[in-house]
Amino acid sequence: MATINQQLQCDIERSIKDLPLQALREVKLFIDFLHLREGATRIPDASDIDCALRQLDSAEARHLEQEFTAYQDQYPREN
Repeated sequence: MATINQQLQCDIERSIKDLPLQALREVKLFIDFLHLREGATRIPDASDIDCALRQLDSAEARHLEQEFTAYQDQYPREN
């Protein structure tokens, strides 16, 4: 008979199986947050932090590219 802990772990594994990569990254960040909130002593190492910053940088770059698509057409320069 599975314990409640084992059942929860199985439910979580099944629930995240089909999530897209970005959602999985968010789940990982949330898990890290929960560990820290619960008093975990592990401090994210530099590679974890660098990876998170790169993800933010690429997301920001995509956002800016979308914002400035056809910028000159939408906001012509007035003389």
